[in-house]
Amino acid sequence: MQAGFNGVIYYITAVSKTDLTADLQRVSVPHGLCSTHKDELNADLLAFLK
Repeated sequence: MQAGFNGVIYYITAVSKTDLTADLQRVSVPHGLCSTHKDELNADLLAFLK
């Protein structure tokens, strides 16, 4: 990946000054999806591709 210097500085500044605590508490991500729900995941992927 490549990025311009100014863009990187603006990004770092924005991320470091933004409190995302409330947003992160609402995120629900099933970790290990490929291992724990592989049959459901495969069925969903196949249905999506059809």
